[in-house]
Amino acid sequence: MAVIACVFALPIHARGGGTARLILLGIGSGFAAFILIQFSTAMGEAGLVPVMISAWTPPFVIMLAGLSALLFLEDG
Repeated sequence: MAVIACVFALPIHARGGGTARLILLGIGSGFAAFILIQFSTAMGEAGLVPVMISAWTPPFVIMLAGLSALLFLEDG
């Protein structure tokens, strides 16, 4: 979650504007992460996916998405 927060906290400039958009995108990405975690938990509890996979998939997906967004925004 800290990586996702960095994605939306770093582009804020004093006069750049767009702060409301970044706040809404940050809230939306947190909600999407919550939905992914809940879906993965439900899949693991139902026995459709092994428990280890359902436990470790959301952190890896969220971290990879955050790092790729951060690298894309910072490196251009």
